[in-house]
Amino acid sequence: MSVSMELKGYKLLERKLGPIQAGKFWKALLSAAASDVKDYIAVYPAASIANSPQARRWYERGYGPRWYRADGSTGGSKTSETLGRRWTISANSQRAIVGNNASYARAVQSAKEQAPYHGQRGWRTDEETLKEMRPKIVEKLRRAIDRILSR
Repeated sequence: MSVSMELKGYKLLERKLGPIQAGKFWKALLSAAASDVKDYIAVYPAASIANSPQARRWYERGYGPRWYRADGSTGGSKTSETLGRRWTISANSQRAIVGNNASYARAVQSAKEQAPYHGQRGWRTDEETLKEMRPKIVEKLRRAIDRILSR
């Protein structure tokens, strides 16, 4: 999954703070923005019938597929990689990357690869997340940069 946004203002910070301090400040800003994005996309949608043992087969979050056997007992396959906990952030003074290392993350949350039933059940995609978060991130960063530049 890969979506991006470009932020401007580093050169102004560098002139004001010097290259080392500007780099540290920019990395902190990017890390904070990435954390906001991660917190937004990692939210699970409400459970649906697909997560309910009322169905013959269902998906139990944190476990994996489950089913009822002919004798009435429950079977299952513990394959869950706990998607919501697998979001990662890496940041430096030039970029922040929010990613997910669950093997099925793209099928659930990539706008380009999301399986239709995941979209129907309310899973947020990378593109939807960035579209929603972009104005908030830009405003938050603008305020932080303005505070530094006005000193």
